[in-house]
Amino acid sequence: MAEANFRIRTLQLELTSLCNLRCPLCFSTTKEKSKLPPFFPFADLVSLLSTLPTEIETVNLYGKVGEPLLYSDIVAAVEETRKRFPQARLRISTNGTLLCDYLAEGLAASPLDTLFVALDGATKESYKKYRRGGNFKSVCKNIKAFSRLKKRCHKKLPRLMVQFIPMAHNLAETA
Repeated sequence: MAEANFRIRTLQLELTSLCNLRCPLCFSTTKEKSKLPPFFPFADLVSLLSTLPTEIETVNLYGKVGEPLLYSDIVAAVEETRKRFPQARLRISTNGTLLCDYLAEGLAASPLDTLFVALDGATKESYKKYRRGGNFKSVCKNIKAFSRLKKRCHKKLPRLMVQFIPMAHNLAETA
């Protein structure tokens, strides 16, 4: 059999299919979600990582379904991924609702490169139209606290990126 002549540049790992919000356009609100296991067992993750080439450039520890901060081993997953892919960009995208206390401290101290927080609204009103079940004030507080934590610890990484996807209900807030 001929050897494949391609490189994996980006790896996207869905660590959980569970989410604590009910965003209307999200895959996690569909019936298809129920076919997925709730969590990717940590031992299976470590095993999978050991089979992949170390030249991968970017690893996203999030997918299109679950909230990665619901994964109980998220900090360990970042650490294991870094061991396997020392040069890769490691990223997580979260809704930010669980980014508090021990999780914030663990992620700030981890070898994560970028933490995206999906806010998708500049006001409480537009936020709640899409991020159903979330709390705008709480997420903003978590973002600020994480930023302060990084400064206090003199950490440049992980970069904190707030994501705002323009939609009909929040388009006026992009100006």
